Amino acid sequence: ELEHLPIFQILIQVGRYKVLKKILQSKKIKIRMEIKMKINNDLLAGNGLKFFGKMSASATHEIKNTLAIINESAGLLEDLSMMARKGHPLTPDRVADISQRINRQVKRADGVIKKLNQFSHSIDLTAQMINLEETVKDVLALSSRLIEMHGVTFEVTAQASPIMATANLFFMENIIWKAIETMCT
Repeated sequence: ELEHLPIFQILIQVGRYKVLKKILQSKKIKIRMEIKMKINNDLLAGNGLKFFGKMSASATHEIKNTLAIINESAGLLEDLSMMARKGHPLTPDRVADISQRINRQVKRADGVIKKLNQFSHSIDLTAQMINLEETVKDVLALSSRLIEMHGVTFEVTAQASPIMATANLFFMENIIWKAIETMCT
């Protein structure tokens, strides 16, 4: 179904590895999503839910990884405190290193949660002004774990002026993800 939508046809025509570059280089892109309600509902009911589930699963997996590292660090601190009670010297540098590791993981998890929350609210409005460069960056950040699993990297080149479009943000994120997913396979 996605393949028949005008914006997806544009993405396909640009070429597999030039999609993001083309989107971000176009200065006068204006996208109007004129889609019959049935197609829109089918996308949201089928592909949209799969997309939402995939992004949510990836983000929660990332959060679970950060919690595992925090848990391991807490266990190490517990071991060090038990050793200190038994008279073994406790070096401040070691404690500071573990504390910094925990802080990094908390910041990492917080970043993932913020992106997931932002993504969750992308369905709130039917249409809105969208900064396409920022939307591409957001989708890349949210799907980074999935992309890394394919050994693919992306670079988003900043533009002198923002590329804006009026569209459904969730729908646009889904299309961008489909283009990224296609490039990863």
